[in-house]
Amino acid sequence: MNDQHPDNVTSELQDPRPRERGQIPAWISAVIVLLCIAGGVAFLVWQMRGGGSVTETVMLSNPVDAGASARAERAARPERRTDGQRNAGRRGVLVDAAAPDGVHAGPRQSMVVKSGKTAIQVSQNNGEPVFYGYYFNLPTPAGSTELMQIRGAVLNDPTWAKTLGVSSAQLEKLRGASRGPGMVLDDADVSRLRELWKAWDLATDKSGAEKAIVAAVAEVGEKNRGATQQAMEERIAAIRAVFTPEQLAKYRSSGADTAKPATRPSAKTPPSRPTP
Repeated sequence: MNDQHPDNVTSELQDPRPRERGQIPAWISAVIVLLCIAGGVAFLVWQMRGGGSVTETVMLSNPVDAGASARAERAARPERRTDGQRNAGRRGVLVDAAAPDGVHAGPRQSMVVKSGKTAIQVSQNNGEPVFYGYYFNLPTPAGSTELMQIRGAVLNDPTWAKTLGVSSAQLEKLRGASRGPGMVLDDADVSRLRELWKAWDLATDKSGAEKAIVAAVAEVGEKNRGATQQAMEERIAAIRAVFTPEQLAKYRSSGADTAKPATRPSAKTPPSRPTP
């Protein structure tokens, strides 16, 4: 039997291939590759979320200085609005018979030309004046106050319409009489007033233009007084014709000046008033 040297046994268990100096194990290389891939993915995500954006500091002006500058700029701009447009933006009051004759700032951003017992309200529609005339001393037709109260109650409170048995056709007719016709103006009147109004609106010296349109309002008002009175009477007659006699009687007997119809007492029991 041939004896084997112990060194020979050890050499058989070792890798017979010699290892080069400085060689990196395979598992370390794999870890390095994975780390590089993970780092690349993390960088892309960071860029997509806004990473690396440049932050710039902007110095804002002092609010007080900015406001003063804006006001100065507006003041330097030329005024292009007419006097009528400027006055229409003011809060006006309802011009009554005691007001002096002339041009006044009226309600709802309108202007009013008042002459004696006649007045014409001027509003704007797409840059053009629209006129609505009225009288301070024109007699109202008989029963007009009560009919207008009934009309308002029926249109503004559905309970009234149900209580009086007002039909949808009746309601439609009442809505058609939403506003009085005002002063009757023909085409010639409107053209005259439009020319005089524009002349006043654009005039630098208002005195002459104001006298002209005030005089025109007086003439137009006097000419159309009779036609306007007739139009008012026809309107009230049309409203009266909408209601039946039974509906008018039921309204008058139901305590119309107290509570709503649903809580009103019957016609036989007078409505009681609250104790002060």
